Order: sequence, then structure tokens, then C-alpha cells
Amino acid sequence: MAEKITLSGSIAGAQVAATSVHRIPVDVTLEASPEDGMLSGIPHEHYLSVGIGALTAIQSFARMWGVEAFGSIMDFGCGHGRVLRWLRAAYPLAAVVGADIDADGVAFCARTFGAEPLASRVDFGAMQPPRNFDLIFAGSVITHLSEDQGRLLLEKFISWLNPGGIAVLSSHGNIRVARVLQGVITYGLADNVTGALSGYFERGYGYADFPASRGYGTSFIKPDWFSRFAAQYPGRLEYAIVERGWDNHHDMIGFRRP
Repeated sequence: MAEKITLSGSIAGAQVAATSVHRIPVDVTLEASPEDGMLSGIPHEHYLSVGIGALTAIQSFARMWGVEAFGSIMDFGCGHGRVLRWLRAAYPLAAVVGADIDADGVAFCARTFGAEPLASRVDFGAMQPPRNFDLIFAGSVITHLSEDQGRLLLEKFISWLNPGGIAVLSSHGNIRVARVLQGVITYGLADNVTGALSGYFERGYGYADFPASRGYGTSFIKPDWFSRFAAQYPGRLEYAIVERGWDNHHDMIGFRRP
């Protein structure tokens, strides 16, 4: 078994104290898994700041909607706990579920952060979590789904929320499309990127498979696609978005079930 990693996060507590609208313990767990692909090639400080950024965005939506705390939380696509560690630190009394198709990541989050493990699957439409939630977070999940799958994901999240609950997710929006058009990045789509951009400009939701994959790739979504989705639930779904609200390149989208 590979030796565990301890993140060099001496600045973490100070950052959280400075940016949070809630009181958060400064003794966030800094143990990390050597299998965590999100740690590959980046400084520990950046890894930690991305987790803090997600928590800050979540709490911004919560403050806007007058939510003071969450009693039940699901991190959908938890990986090895990049964000879940901060959710656990911020809400130590909450029942936290970590869901992912990566079994090692789910097991690590259960062992290290006390999360209830939930094995996700590619066919998430058939999933049934153990309870409904006050908060569902899904970082960089819809970014890999087709429009039909993305819509299904949001419908599932709405059905899994308690009344007053909030779902927060990240997407590739205008800034990411601009970077593609500038030739800076293709997100691994190679020649398929043209089709993804066409869908983005024509319908507000563009997607293409990775060249070596089927049913898994990269999506680009305009903010008004989410607003049109929310409009299908008049009086039953509130919506907000912060463009470039996560790590200065992912849009952060919030939905609240009244």
C-alpha cells in the first residue's frame, strides 16, 4: 500500500477563517490519498484552495437564501475528498454521504472523513441515496455529461433535496469556451471540439465524447441554459449563478428547492 500524504496546508485555517460566513474549525483534516488524481502535478496549496473555493461558493448561496446550516450533505463525485474534507470541517455534525464511481475514493472518504459511502454508477438514473439532503454538491460532474444526461442529473438532484435544500454544481461556461476558441486548450476533445462548440452556440449546451470514450467527454454550458431549466419548475425551484466562481474558471450554479 502506498504511503499516505499529509498536505502542507499551514495557510488553510487562515484562509477559511477569512472567507467563510460560518464558523469553521481550523483543524481541517489534511491527510490525502496517494491515489488522488487531483493532486497530480499541482502544489498542495492550490489543491486546498480549490476545496476552500467550493465551500465559499456553497456558503455564498446559503447566505443568499437564508440557510444557516446543513444537517445532511451529499458530495456527488467526491473523489478522494478535495471538497468533502472542507464540508466535514464546516459541518461536523452533518450526516455526510460521499458518492463516486471511484471505489477507492469513496472508501478513503469514509475512512478519513467519516462519510457514509455510496457507490455511484455511470447509470446514475437508477441510483437511490439512503436519504434526502439539505445540500448536494457536484464539482466538475456535469462538465463531462451530454445534455440529456446533464438534465437527468439535475432532475435527480431536485428529487433528492429536502424542502429548502440547495444543490450546487460547477460547469464550463463562457470563459472556458473563450479559451478553446483562443486555441489554449481542447479539453482532450481533439477534432471533436468543433461539435461541442456548435451545440454550445446553437442550444446553449455543447458536448462531445472524448476520442477514446463513449458517453463520457466534455460539455460547455451557457448560463441561460440553467435558467431555462429552472423555469420549467415555476415556484418550485430557485436559481443563481456565479460565473468563474470556482478556481477562476468553473461557473458555480445553485438551485434551491423552496
